[in-house]
This record gives sequence, C-alpha cells and structure tokens, in this order.
Amino acid sequence: MTQADGEAAQRELAQLEKQFQQKELELDQELKKMQMDLMTDLHKQVEDYLKTYNQGKGYAYIFSYSPGVLMYYKDSLYDITGDMIKGLNTLYKKENK
Repeated sequence: MTQADGEAAQRELAQLEKQFQQKELELDQELKKMQMDLMTDLHKQVEDYLKTYNQGKGYAYIFSYSPGVLMYYKDSLYDITGDMIKGLNTLYKKENK
C-alpha cells in the first residue's frame, strides 16, 4: 500500500466514522421521540380509563405513582385556575398603579 493509498483509506475511515456518529445521533433522537410518544399515549389511556372508572364513584382525585411517572385524575369541579388568574391579575393591577 502506498502512502497515497494509506491517506485515502484514512480519509474514507474518517468519513465512515462521521456518518456512523450522525446516524447514531439520528437513531437516538428517534428512540427518544418514540419513548415520549408511548408515554403520552399511555398517560392518555390511563386518564381516559380513570374518567370512566370514576363515573358514579365520586372521587375528587385519583393518584398513581411509579418512579418517574405521576398519573392522576381530577374532577374539574375543583379546578380553581380561573379564580387564581383573576385574583393575581387584580393584585397585579393594584400593585402597578
């Protein structure tokens, strides 16, 4: 093998290594997206089931925890988000006059 052949082989090897790293990154991103999609689907399925399960039972909250995953059902009757926003906006207006 001549010096030119050796240098060409090194360039080819470097190019293949670069392509490999790029493909590895793409596949890793694809895997993470698939995992996130599966977790989102699972969460939705559990949430939908809990809505059905809770019909007639009257629970205000249902919690489930496993390491790294918190799933719950809440009755919208106890959603105070609108009141909180209204109160905070009123407070903000008073403080900034």
